Amino acid sequence: MSAGGVTLSCMLSELPSTLRYLAQRQRGVVSRSQAIRAGLSPDMIKFRVRSGRWQLLHPGVYATFSGIPGRGAWLWAALLAAGPGAMLSYQTAAELHGLSDKPTSPIHVTVPVQRHVVAVSGVRLHRSGRAGEAVLGGSQPPRTRVEETVLDLIQAAKTFDEVCGWVTRAIARELTDETRLRAAMKARQRLRWRADLQELVAAEALVADLTPVAGMLAGAASTALAMQPVAQTLGELSAFLDRPEAAARYFAAAEQVARRWNSPHWTARAQAAARQCPPNG
Repeated sequence: MSAGGVTLSCMLSELPSTLRYLAQRQRGVVSRSQAIRAGLSPDMIKFRVRSGRWQLLHPGVYATFSGIPGRGAWLWAALLAAGPGAMLSYQTAAELHGLSDKPTSPIHVTVPVQRHVVAVSGVRLHRSGRAGEAVLGGSQPPRTRVEETVLDLIQAAKTFDEVCGWVTRAIARELTDETRLRAAMKARQRLRWRADLQELVAAEALVADLTPVAGMLAGAASTALAMQPVAQTLGELSAFLDRPEAAARYFAAAEQVARRWNSPHWTARAQAAARQCPPNG
């Protein structure tokens, strides 16, 4: 165990059992109301802060240790500062779901629309009339479901390239699928890019389904059935999704498959498609 872990463990052991359980679950962070409900008085809280045993992270939110708060502690601090019904969302939820690869600032928090909350330093607040439906049940710390996270990020996207990036990662990393994304889209009355998004989701789902069989001839055991190589379909989908380098790779693979199956028609078709791809650089 690290020195910081030992310090946190020692400080937590001094807390009332109810508060100790909360602090352990919340990365060592508690709210003023949680501490008072657990039996600490306002003066006891003040003493711990003044003595340096606790740290004030946001108004009414404390780290019950003296070391440097980690990312998890700051996420919980943002949620506790926002109060009941708060959940991590947008880029912060994407970070926790594995939809993005690194933490971003500020921390994004969504609260029910009827809540009147003032944002604290380092936190971006969002309000939603669908907060109860959007939250991932049982998640610790609370966050929006993957599909809701993707659609929130799409709403905030400045370009359709950003939209493509979020949908691609969500499906390629197997965090969600076409059915669940479409259900989440249907539940929203207002959604930017809706028409284009329907086609994009279908295309990305098809790419994910076909990629494992890219070296096969689609639906055929012989070239007597005039079915194109799966890689040809993947190339066409990649071109549709504006990924010329991927399209060129798939068309090259399609040509190899067609030659292996002795199919001049699909060999020529793959070569023609490859010529349409912009050159690298």
